[in-house]
Amino acid sequence: MANRSIMLRSTRRVNRNEDPQRATRRRIIVKREEPVKKTRAKRNKPLVTEGLKPIREKMTQANFFATVADYASNASGHDYTVKDVKAIYNNGIVDVIMAQLMPRGIGKAVLPSIGTIVVKEYPKKIRKAIAPGTMVRNPRTGEEMPHAGRPKSIIPATSKPRIRPQAKLKAAVLGN
Repeated sequence: MANRSIMLRSTRRVNRNEDPQRATRRRIIVKREEPVKKTRAKRNKPLVTEGLKPIREKMTQANFFATVADYASNASGHDYTVKDVKAIYNNGIVDVIMAQLMPRGIGKAVLPSIGTIVVKEYPKKIRKAIAPGTMVRNPRTGEEMPHAGRPKSIIPATSKPRIRPQAKLKAAVLGN
């Protein structure tokens, strides 16, 4: 059964011969069918890990840039050197991410197919003072013992970057 919506058109007077102030108004109700939305069939996208071989040795920075240059050269057909890749990474990608995560920046940087780096704000905390001799419970043994005392302290507010991985990265890690 098709979805039907009710559309209210303008109002009109019931009896036009009567006094216009005394005439009642009636709403005209028009029923129409809404068009059925066509949904696309989901395509089976190839996984990120198809065609990639796992790298089993620990990478240094030089190895990382050499491998990226090799992968980029094979994928695009251009000949990228390690120097080119290093310049793009340091002067392009890193600078853009740093500018977004700076204190007056947007606080969020998206790395396509990898994840989102978000700056999480932690508010300041105030620790209560504990007077010397206050009886407290030892969490390990459970026995009551007197506390040595602690002054009131303030832990300042901080900001830390956190990474939220995207589905492609999760699939690569889990091997799906």
